[in-house]
Amino acid sequence: MLDIEKTILSAKIRERIDRLHSDKIQINQEKIRHLGHLDIDDHGFIDFPDFQFQPITREDGMVYGMELLGQNFRKILNEMPVYCNPASALATCWPGNLSRWMEIGLREENRPKHLYPVHEKYNILQHGCGGMNHLCPDLTIGLELGWKGLLEKVRFYKEKNVHGNPAFYEGEEQLLLGVLEWIGRHVEAAGKMAEEAESEELRAHYAQVTDCNAWLLENPPRTLRQASSRPISSASTECTTPEAHWGRWTSCSGLIMKGTGKSWALRTRRPSGISPACSSTIPIIPRSAA
Repeated sequence: MLDIEKTILSAKIRERIDRLHSDKIQINQEKIRHLGHLDIDDHGFIDFPDFQFQPITREDGMVYGMELLGQNFRKILNEMPVYCNPASALATCWPGNLSRWMEIGLREENRPKHLYPVHEKYNILQHGCGGMNHLCPDLTIGLELGWKGLLEKVRFYKEKNVHGNPAFYEGEEQLLLGVLEWIGRHVEAAGKMAEEAESEELRAHYAQVTDCNAWLLENPPRTLRQASSRPISSASTECTTPEAHWGRWTSCSGLIMKGTGKSWALRTRRPSGISPACSSTIPIIPRSAA
């Protein structure tokens, strides 16, 4: 029978929720001061004004092809700031779309120029050609294999298809290596926070965050908290969104580059210094919080 009773929150859990709410308001106020008002969804952005990213580009200043897309994802995951909120059961934050540092679009030869007259005739301002899109990945695969398992699978098929063009697998391998390295950076950061924590409660909190993410470096998730942390990792790469879609796309825990390795192209933009977003500041609340 379905249990529809309200979750009983302890004073401690309520305090953490209030802390997250307060932090969110402050984060948004800082974004407005830096970015101004935007008549769009909030998207959970956290603003790191001092963070800049210089992408790896081709000779024409653009970034396209699966391999180079993967290299850029890995690079930014190793350079963007780490984030652990003292009130959140999960680590990391979403640093925003990669379009903050690159101009995303189609290569010249792949642009649907034959449709431009139709767009103009019907005043279609957002036709979607060359735009980013959301995809729905099969999260079961990732939950069963874990990040390391996904990496092993990509490497298996990369070797199996050694006589073809390896660029697709190279791109996926770079992405997954970047995610694992990114998680490792948070393991290190949370561990240091645990050592320097001023209270036993905070020390235990950061130790749990450390252990949770350390497990995910080598294994599939086995608990709700670990399973919740996994999509957060990909979301900050969405990408991730909190989902990492890497296929006809390219998206990883918040940095979003989507499209096929063949068709999409990214032109570098002068670093704006604007960045990240927070998508992981939600505490895990048990059925009965003591």
